[in-house]
Amino acid sequence: MGSIDKKVASKVIPNLITASKNDLDAEVRVCAVSALISIAGKDLNKSTPEVKAVTPVVIAALKDSDTEVRLTALMAFQSMSFTYSSDDNFNVKLTNELKAAIPVLMETLKDDNEQVRSNATSALSNMAKDTTSLFPVIIQALKDKNDLVRISAASILGRVGIWERKSEEVVKAVPVLITALKEDKNAKVRSNAAYALKFIGEKAATAVPALIEALKNDLDFQVRSSAASALESMGEKAATAVPVLIEALKKLELKYNAEVALGRIAESWQDNATKLSNQEVDLAISYLETALNIAENPKSEYANLPGFAEGKKRLRRSLNFLKKEKDSRLFSKSRPR
Repeated sequence: MGSIDKKVASKVIPNLITASKNDLDAEVRVCAVSALISIAGKDLNKSTPEVKAVTPVVIAALKDSDTEVRLTALMAFQSMSFTYSSDDNFNVKLTNELKAAIPVLMETLKDDNEQVRSNATSALSNMAKDTTSLFPVIIQALKDKNDLVRISAASILGRVGIWERKSEEVVKAVPVLITALKEDKNAKVRSNAAYALKFIGEKAATAVPALIEALKNDLDFQVRSSAASALESMGEKAATAVPVLIEALKKLELKYNAEVALGRIAESWQDNATKLSNQEVDLAISYLETALNIAENPKSEYANLPGFAEGKKRLRRSLNFLKKEKDSRLFSKSRPR
């Protein structure tokens, strides 16, 4: 029934709704909910008659006594495919029918079943396109005892960081992400936490020391790589990470992200060159020369790997600019008055 022609869907929707709510067999309720989701389509944020009829039923199924029914209902919110406007990709306003799902999904985060909690966290990420009010809920999910829930929560905070980067609300997630990066026993949680900090950007600059520590000492290479990538998004605020990033250039699994991060920091030095003291200019030049010696070492086994050329150009460009700035200052100082 879920795959029949949409023109005759209205004839079967009432019976499917009845089955999804009242049938004593949980498997029938699962199939009925699945069929209704198929009829409604992937975008529950539309105002078609089918979506309007189906959405409240799917929301109700989130409270079903059977775990599989709840998981089936959650799939509808996890797989939503929004239609975005061309001028503002993330400015999606939810229909009233879909907004009604938010408090139910928030309640579902307390479910006894770990997979339900994990999927509910993922489902709520789609709602985050409309509001930052979910921040406290997702932050709390990052403290869940289940690894999958925490993995999802850290990933979602990263996506929310993209959508809400201009909002001050996003800063509320930074302390809990730092804690996750430093203390969580699951490497995937730590890696996702680092990426979330990356997407939040310079507003997460207080995380720089924790990211440096992760880059130096975390036992998981993906966490180290994510930490290097996150430092790139901090720009000049990650300048204290330069010595560690230079060391990371010597390791194949970190080389690319370290080079990109150094390039971003170097460009920030270039952009603010006139504000730097002579000592700061000298130090920046020394750092960039050291980085380029490593990056351009012809004896390196991965010196000619594709994808690294642009990073080297950025470093070289900034180095040359800073050397000209230094020469300009020396010339200005030495001119007779």
